[in-house]
Amino acid sequence: MNLSRKVAVVTGAGSGIGYAIAQRFGEAGASVVINHLGDGDQAEPLARELTEGGRRAIAVEADISVRAQVRALMERTVSEFGGIDMLVNNAGIENPAPFLDLSESDWDKVVAVDLKGAFLCAQEAARLMKDSGGGSIVNISSIHEDNTFSGYTHHCAAKGGIRMMMRNAALELAPYSFASTTSPPAPSQPRSTPRPRPIPGRWPNSPGSSLWAGWGARRRWRRLLSSSAIGGDIGLLIGADVEFERRASELHCRFSIRTQDRVRLSIEFARPSDLPSAEVRPPPPGELDRQLTETVDWWRRWSQQISLDGPHGPGVLRFALVLKALTNRRTGAIAPAATTSLPETPGGARNWDYRFSWIRDSSFSARSLAEVGCDAEAGRFRRFIQESSAGSADDLQIIYGVGGERRLTEVALDLDAYGELLELSWHWHL
Repeated sequence: MNLSRKVAVVTGAGSGIGYAIAQRFGEAGASVVINHLGDGDQAEPLARELTEGGRRAIAVEADISVRAQVRALMERTVSEFGGIDMLVNNAGIENPAPFLDLSESDWDKVVAVDLKGAFLCAQEAARLMKDSGGGSIVNISSIHEDNTFSGYTHHCAAKGGIRMMMRNAALELAPYSFASTTSPPAPSQPRSTPRPRPIPGRWPNSPGSSLWAGWGARRRWRRLLSSSAIGGDIGLLIGADVEFERRASELHCRFSIRTQDRVRLSIEFARPSDLPSAEVRPPPPGELDRQLTETVDWWRRWSQQISLDGPHGPGVLRFALVLKALTNRRTGAIAPAATTSLPETPGGARNWDYRFSWIRDSSFSARSLAEVGCDAEAGRFRRFIQESSAGSADDLQIIYGVGGERRLTEVALDLDAYGELLELSWHWHL
């Protein structure tokens, strides 16, 4: 991609997707205006990085929900670079809240940035582009311009509004040689982390482990040794190449390691009644190495069914691997994340429980897996939902245990299980 002699304005480019777009435009030769609001600690260094690399870039702070600041942003662009060829409306905010609790101020704040801001930037930029022969306007939208998302009514309304706004704008701007589009963001890794390089020598390590079981319910153990732990009806068999020492309810060890060294650690469940037996021992090092090799080979074979061309292929493959790793082997259920829960709002009392399988999430997971060729996994997830939700419509639940359990510890859920199931069935029908 050669964008030399092009001038691009990217809003919300102080971090995330906007940062990556501005960085890529600069690397492709464009003169870039990096718009930000309050996150200049990343925008300014990016502008310097591009400038030191022989590109032209400036960071400009502006609130895109205020017309005067948007106009100043565009005028600064013309003053610095002589015109505008491309605008990427990327800036957006989210303040999740249930529909019945959504305040007018939160609605206004999100719509002002996500929808009004996109309108103001597009209009001001288009007025300048029109006089210089046209240009390109890209709006970073969301899958929620179509798909519902509980707790994000204002965000979904704004994203849907952007799509219709740009359809009309594209129609009216076409005679002036404009290209306008709205696009949901693709999987991205805005700021990559460099791969560590081996350093010669030996390096000390002092890892510690606090063993929690039963989703954190079991933190104290009746017996905790370097090779096993027993608490109630839960037993753990621990094997390692190093010796552990007990510190209260934690296990700690010290060792040094160098390049190409391998230090093994295995933890597996066992029946408490079996642990005192001398016959129950952790797998020997050779067996652990064999199991590791076998596991890596299995994942490599599985990933070969996914063949994707283009720059996003590796990223999509990683997402598919995550979904597969979250799949219950016996039932086909997919857990939403590799963690127990996340708060609905930072510091809030309500949490989304990720120990279970949510019907809403299946509409994304099943479709995504099917679209990259993982038909067997998508089909198993589909059967799991069909079997778990079978029965009377009055008994439908928004979540089920990964084994199909219906009696769960969740107590407060105000979501439309029937609607979610109908939407999921419609997607499968398509």
